[in-house]
Amino acid sequence: MRRPVLSCGANETRTSVSSRLLISSDKRLRQSFSLGSSFTLFQRGEYINSYVLWRWARSPNNALLNMLLCSRSNESAHRYIPTFHTTLFSSLTFNDASLSAAEASLFSGSAVSGFLCIQQLDRYVGAVEAPCRAVDSSLLQQLRLVRLMTTTAMSDNSLKVLGDRLSAALRGSQPLPKSVLSGLLRLPCHPTLLRVLVQHVLRLDQGKIEADAFEAVMHALLANDNFFRLETFVRMHEIVELLLHAVEAAPAPFDFVTIKWTPLMTKWARVYTKMFKGDLLYHLFQRLLRAVPEAEVKIPSSFYVYLLGAILDANIYATEKPSAGWDELLHVAQQALRLHGRSTRGLHALWIVVLKAALTMDPPRRACERLLQGYHACTAAERPAPISHDAFSQLTRHMCTAIGPSTLQRHDQRDANSSLEEARALVLSYSKLVLDREDVSFLWVVNAIAAISGALWERFGAAAHSLFAALLETLEKALAARDVAGFHVENNPPLARLMERFGIGQRAAFWWTCGCGYASPSSCSHCLECTQRRKAMWTCSACGSLHSAPCSGQRCHCGQMNPRLTAAIDRSRALCSSCGGVCDEGGACRACTARHGPQPAGLACTFCHAPLKAHMLHCPSCFMPAKGKKLSIWYCAACSGASLSSYSSCQRCGEKRKVGCFTAPFTPWQCGCGAACHPCQWSCRPCSSAGPRSPERVYTCAACGCVSSLKTTIVLQAGGWEIPVRLCDHCGETHPHDRATLQSPKLPRRCALCGTSVPLSHNFLNGGFYHCGVNQWVNENTPFQCTKCEHRDKKQFGYECRFCFSPRRELCEHASTFVWRCVCEAGADGTPCGHWNYSWSDHCTCCGHVRAQSEWECRARSFLWQCPLCHRENLPTDVYFCRHCKNGIQVPLPCQACGRSHLAHSCDV
Repeated sequence: MRRPVLSCGANETRTSVSSRLLISSDKRLRQSFSLGSSFTLFQRGEYINSYVLWRWARSPNNALLNMLLCSRSNESAHRYIPTFHTTLFSSLTFNDASLSAAEASLFSGSAVSGFLCIQQLDRYVGAVEAPCRAVDSSLLQQLRLVRLMTTTAMSDNSLKVLGDRLSAALRGSQPLPKSVLSGLLRLPCHPTLLRVLVQHVLRLDQGKIEADAFEAVMHALLANDNFFRLETFVRMHEIVELLLHAVEAAPAPFDFVTIKWTPLMTKWARVYTKMFKGDLLYHLFQRLLRAVPEAEVKIPSSFYVYLLGAILDANIYATEKPSAGWDELLHVAQQALRLHGRSTRGLHALWIVVLKAALTMDPPRRACERLLQGYHACTAAERPAPISHDAFSQLTRHMCTAIGPSTLQRHDQRDANSSLEEARALVLSYSKLVLDREDVSFLWVVNAIAAISGALWERFGAAAHSLFAALLETLEKALAARDVAGFHVENNPPLARLMERFGIGQRAAFWWTCGCGYASPSSCSHCLECTQRRKAMWTCSACGSLHSAPCSGQRCHCGQMNPRLTAAIDRSRALCSSCGGVCDEGGACRACTARHGPQPAGLACTFCHAPLKAHMLHCPSCFMPAKGKKLSIWYCAACSGASLSSYSSCQRCGEKRKVGCFTAPFTPWQCGCGAACHPCQWSCRPCSSAGPRSPERVYTCAACGCVSSLKTTIVLQAGGWEIPVRLCDHCGETHPHDRATLQSPKLPRRCALCGTSVPLSHNFLNGGFYHCGVNQWVNENTPFQCTKCEHRDKKQFGYECRFCFSPRRELCEHASTFVWRCVCEAGADGTPCGHWNYSWSDHCTCCGHVRAQSEWECRARSFLWQCPLCHRENLPTDVYFCRHCKNGIQVPLPCQACGRSHLAHSCDV
């Protein structure tokens, strides 16, 4: 053991002011200390810290005991009681700054020397009927409580007697300070004595408990060694339940904001996780939220990760598997995703635990069902977990395994019907996930549905006809939602083969085999294997050459006919020389006949009544889509040009259409001159041909009436796309074509009330959307000009000015918007952030903490206000004081709903 370090003068670095002891210069005291070798240490300095006293209490030459032994009367012994009291409880609560981490660990839960000192103190001062005036009687009472709680009970009767003695001592004592209470609850005594102490604390407050007392008691209990022993864990858990019962009985305004929840919940989770009691931790946490529901806004995301892991460990290592383990874990995951799912890091940490639990928990045959429920939980909370191609393939494999004979094999007809119903539930859940997750590529969906349908055929045969039909319907809806054009189910070889087996649709006229060995239906003019792996259309069966043209009537350069034509000739069929389709038995091509044959009479545009032909997609006069035609436009990522959805390559630069490109509705736009213009063009044909420098790409602005070019542009970055927005050269008004594009429901939107990304299915065609229970019409994708700062000439996107942070003009008059206060424990000391943010912000702009989506969020009304002192305007986020003079206070305006003047967003506050 190293030599005790004394703190002297300017060299004092580790001494706590509250624990200093002033050594007297009395000659009698010096003589009394001369018997001990430790007196020489006192001569070296004037002050000594509590750590030195604790070290001396452990040494043979016990300085504190020497003080007591050498004192000529009990009165002189009393003068050292406050010092020992401070030393003892500072070491028990580890609050003494002079204790290092290793020393605090050494003394934690071990008060042997302290107990010996207490015995010596009790021997000398316990019999004093009238204590000295210099000593507070409460100090003696508290030291006696320590002795009672550290007394060993050899039997149940002696433990009961000891508990009665402790209860009597507590009834006769004054209310314990929080530091003393924390020190007593940390003692590794019998849990029965700790329960007596906690019941005494609750009895003083009529069975209730305040927030600060709850925090202190919980910290002390969780630091007790009894929590880490199987013999005493259950009794310690019952004490925590007793505390939660007191919280439920606490007054309505439980001051949850003052509690530092991050260290408390982290310690709570670690203790129960170490003992594999995740199920008990779950029930305690849910009970806490029922008692104090508003506390969820301060629960850190790390606690939810601990809790999920604790529930998983309890399910894996428990001797009796809890039946509700997955349900509890899924419930916690839903809460965590709602509160902390906006953070990419937090979402990843939560999803890893949910994924592991879904795949490893018992029973294994329900792994696919649990995995689907996990994905649905993310989607329902509007926090979709990122799904890659590997993750989606993993889900598909689990679907095939769950449906396949290895897991659903039955022995009688009743069990076979049951397994079919299980497969139906899996298929419906899978279909819902595919339709909800629009970020899943349609190519993944096609391959997945083909694999799942194959597993259905192998297991159930024709009995799964309805399930296969439901999967095909899901595929059609998924393709329509993703604006996929040119894909036909009957042209996909795996799906076409399954359609023939299940008896859905028309059978192929013949099947042809490519030179690579892959078979395709007659309607397919290219080999799927060659397209995906070799970037070719077909392979010659004679020489193995790759060809990039569709497999129609051509031959290979070696003279061999293409395999599709060979198969058609073998089946006495012909291929159309014009479109490459399969002719009927009479030699006529139905596609070409419908396109170039006699047209039905009476076809006209439903808008301008101009005559139309059957093959026309839109009216050539007003450019409105023909009846029954579903058109859209897609934007090229290379040149930003617009093309019809029926084209697979850009009509401006020839670039191939990329999967996931930006699409917009096929909506004609009207020029300022009154002419209707094509949705794929930005220039007006009459205006461009009438100019002095004709032809010139111009249009007439409807706002100012001037002819403008297409040179003034700004770029909107949304959803990973860069969309150029053209402005009028004179007034800055948005081009009418781009105004319609910015209202596309395919553009991502952000709710102005919660900051959440709105699902695309909630978007309207006119730019609005439905979220948070209201229809919202302020489009953040349309450019605006700030009217509050000097940057008025700059067009911006979003809900607020990026220079002065003033909300855009439409939102200043919006009664539903508000400002919310960040209460996360951002500082190192656990102090809440307290910064105010706009309702459309999904994170705190001060500390960067992700916003928790909760109905208990602290909210205030949002409006610009003028300081009554300096008469300067303040932002809605300056809720209380003027940000200019720091003295002006906001005067709340009368509420339009209740008529009262209040700052709170809710009228019932």
